[in-house]
Amino acid sequence: MPRPKDVLWEAWQHGQANQGAPGVEGPSMEAIVVGGHAGERRSSVHEPRRTEPSRCPPVRRGDIPQPTGGTRPLGSAPVAARVVQTAMHLVLAPIFAAAFHPCAYGDRPQREAKMAALAIQEDL
Repeated sequence: MPRPKDVLWEAWQHGQANQGAPGVEGPSMEAIVVGGHAGERRSSVHEPRRTEPSRCPPVRRGDIPQPTGGTRPLGSAPVAARVVQTAMHLVLAPIFAAAFHPCAYGDRPQREAKMAALAIQEDL
C-alpha cells in the first residue's frame, strides 16, 4: 500500500500537469513551483490532514464563454484542496471501479456517454 506522502506527491504532479487556475488563496501551482515553495506547500497539505478534521475551503468562481454563446460557471478550488481531491481519487477510483458492473459507464476511465449509447443500441 502506498504511503500518504507518496500519494500526495503523485497528486501534486497531476495538478502541475493540469496547469489549473489558482483558487481563492491566490497563487497558482505554477507560481508556487517557480517561487521555490513546492516542498513546503506539499508538507502543509499532508500534516494538517493527519491531525485535524479537514474542511472544504471556498471556491473561486468565474464564467467561461461557450462556443454557442452565453457562459457557464466554473469553480477553482485552492491548490491544496485540488491536491487532496486528486489523491483521494487516485486511491478510491480503483477500489470502486473493481466493484462496478461491466455495463456501468458513468465516471469510468476510457468510457464515455457515446459508448454507453452504442451498448444500449446493441442490446435493443
